[in-house]
Amino acid sequence: MNFKSIRMIPFAVALSVGLFSVHHSSSAEATDKVNSPEFKKKMQGLYQSLTELLNDVYSEHQFYDKKNASRIEKEINAISSFAHQISPTTQGDPSLPLFAGLLADQTKEAYRTFHAGQRDYARSILRAVPTYCLACHSRNATGPDFASLTLEPTSILKPLEKAEFYAATRQFDRAISAFQNLNQITNPYDIEKSIQEALLIAVRFKRDPKLALSIIQNALSNPHAPEFMKSDLNHWKKSVEDWSAETPRTAATEEGLHAEALRLIAKAREEQTYSLDHAADITYLRASTLLYDLLQLAPNGKFSADALLLEGMCYEVLNPRKMENLNNIYYEACIKQAPHSSTAQSCYRRYEQSIYFAFSGSSGTHLPEEMKEKLLKLWGLAN
Repeated sequence: MNFKSIRMIPFAVALSVGLFSVHHSSSAEATDKVNSPEFKKKMQGLYQSLTELLNDVYSEHQFYDKKNASRIEKEINAISSFAHQISPTTQGDPSLPLFAGLLADQTKEAYRTFHAGQRDYARSILRAVPTYCLACHSRNATGPDFASLTLEPTSILKPLEKAEFYAATRQFDRAISAFQNLNQITNPYDIEKSIQEALLIAVRFKRDPKLALSIIQNALSNPHAPEFMKSDLNHWKKSVEDWSAETPRTAATEEGLHAEALRLIAKAREEQTYSLDHAADITYLRASTLLYDLLQLAPNGKFSADALLLEGMCYEVLNPRKMENLNNIYYEACIKQAPHSSTAQSCYRRYEQSIYFAFSGSSGTHLPEEMKEKLLKLWGLAN
C-alpha cells in the first residue's frame, strides 16, 4: 500500500520548521515586517493562489483538463514567485535557509515540469508544496494566521478529493470524518487511498493507536476491500495492537529520539518479508514521526543528517510509487545538511536511483538537462 505523505507530509510538515524567518525572530524589526501592509498583501495573494491551486491539484479532472493548463501554470508561478521572495535569517533557527531553499527549489521544479508537459511529475510535487506554508502558520502564534483562514473545497471535487483537501489543509478532524464515511467507494485504488490517508493522520499527527485501530476495523468491514488489502490491514491491526500494549516511551533528547527511531526501524524490518513489504507500514510511520521530532528538536544536531537519510529510507517503503517525491526531498536536504560526508554520499546514491526511476518508462530513461545539471551539482556536494 502506498502511504503518501499526503501531500501533507512534505518537508515543512515533516520537520515542522517555519519557512518564514520573521515568524521565529523576536526582534522588533521582524514584528514590524509581518505587520506591514506590504507583507500582509503578499500573504493574502499567496492565500488566494494557494486555495485555487489546491482545488486544481486535488481534482484530477481539473488538473488534467487542457483548458485549465494556462490558469494552473499561472497559479504555480505565483506560488513559486512568492517562495523565491522569502529571505530567511538564522536568528532563532539556523536551519531556515535550508528549508526555505527547498521550498523555492520544489516550486520552481513544479513550474518547470508542468510547463514542459510532465503533469504527473509536477502534480506529485504540487501535492506536497502547499503545506510548506500551512505547516508554518498552523504552529506559530505570530505572523499571518493561515490556520484561521477558511480553506474550503469547491463543489466540483469528488468525496475522496474533498477528504484529501481537508487533509492537505491540516483540517484533520474533518479529514478523518470524510475518509471514514467513504465506505460506499468500490474502486480498490480509491479505497486504498482513503485508508492510507486516514491512518497517516491517526499515526503521525494524532499519534493515537485507538483511532488507528478504529480506522482499520472500519476498513476491514468494507465489503468492497480486496483481499490483498485486507492482508495488509490485518498486519497493521497487529502492529497497532502491539503499539497499544507498549509501555509509553517519552524520549525527549536527541539521543533518545534517535535510539527509539532506530529501534522501530529495526522492528519494521523484522515485520517485513521483502524490502518493499507493506506489512510494516504502521511501524515505519511511527519511526518517521520520531525522526520528525528529532529534526524539530535539533535541526542542526549531530543526528540531523542521519535522520534525513532515515526519513528518506522510510518513505521508499511508505511511498513506493514515488507519487509525492518525499524521499527525494529528504535525500536532497541530507546532502545539503552534511556535504562531503559518507551520509551525504549515501543520500546521493538513493536520490540518483529514485530520479532515474521517475524519468524511466517503456521508451527508456530520459533525464531533462536541468535534472542532469542538478544531479551533477548534488554529486559535487556529496563527494
